[in-house]
This record gives sequence, C-alpha cells and structure tokens, in this order.
Amino acid sequence: MPTNNKVFISCIAVALSFSCTVVWAKRNPHHATAARQHAPPAATLSLSGADATVAFSPNGDATKVIVMAIAKAKKQILVQAYGFTSPAIITALGEAKARGVDVEVILDKINKSVRYSGASYLKNHNIPVWIDDSVAIAHNKIMVIDNDSVISGSFNFTRSAQQKNAENVLIISHAPGLARLYARNWTWRKSVSHGDN
Repeated sequence: MPTNNKVFISCIAVALSFSCTVVWAKRNPHHATAARQHAPPAATLSLSGADATVAFSPNGDATKVIVMAIAKAKKQILVQAYGFTSPAIITALGEAKARGVDVEVILDKINKSVRYSGASYLKNHNIPVWIDDSVAIAHNKIMVIDNDSVISGSFNFTRSAQQKNAENVLIISHAPGLARLYARNWTWRKSVSHGDN
C-alpha cells in the first residue's frame, strides 16, 4: 500500500479528521481544494417570460429536444456532463462549433477511462474539454446556451439514458438570470478542473 494511503487511513483510525485532510491535500496537490470547496449559495428567481420544454425517457424525445436546442445556439454552449456518449448530442455540438458557436465542455473523470467517450470527438473538432476530478463525481448534466437557456434534469448525455433509463430533461428558455447562475457554477467547476488536451 502506498505511503500516502497508510497515512490517510491511520488518520481516520485515530479520528484526527483535520490532520487527515491536511495530509491528504499535501500528498494530492491537484485535489488540495476538494476539502475546501463550497458551492455558490442557493438562489431564488422569478422566471416571468420563460418557456419550459420537458421530455422523458426511455425512448421518448429527450435526445431530440436537446439536439434541437443545440441547433438553435448562435453564440455559446457551456456543457457539464457525467456520461457523454450520445452520438446525436456529440455530433450536434460538433456542428455547432463548425458554424461558429463557442462550445466548451467539462466532463467527469469517468470519461477518461470508458472505452468510448465523446471527449475524443470534441477535441478532434477543436472543442476544449476539461476534466472535473476534484470531487468524487462530477454529476452535473447541464448546458447553458447563449446566456439565455438552460438544459438540466437527470438525463445523462448517453445512448443508455435515451434507450434504457427512466430519465427527464428540462429546458428553460428566455431565462437569462437563470442562465447566469448556471454559467457561474460552470466557471467555478472549470476553475478546479484541468484540461484534457
């Protein structure tokens, strides 16, 4: 067993949680911020004038409504994803990039180890990708489009989510205040991620 693991486990055994955190951070500098991370505060917004689109799976319109929203993007798409293997969604992001949309993606570390992930496709299409591995799981499934719309819900951007899982997608459009909050969270997660290039 590596020395740093022995130190970490011995800290737990003697219930020195503060000391344990300090030792772990020193041994794992990339994750030093993990123990200190705090999400932005909760916010309540009035969404007058916003529109909502909902879709469900399995075998519903979830992938379709996401692809349609991507196709309407004119300036920017910020993505956070856990699973990221849906050919239709990945292709739609590549097409958005090709027509001049700024596309940027943050993925969970699982995308570095799965046999097929959209990360390689994105990088081949000059879309920057960051890996958020400073937390146990980067479980967000969101897109912020044109500082105006937010895609959220349980739906992973995967073929399985479309065909096999019970999932939901919620797209809220004409909601710039909400989009700003999600973009702020996206920027925070990028700040503790590293480039996958």
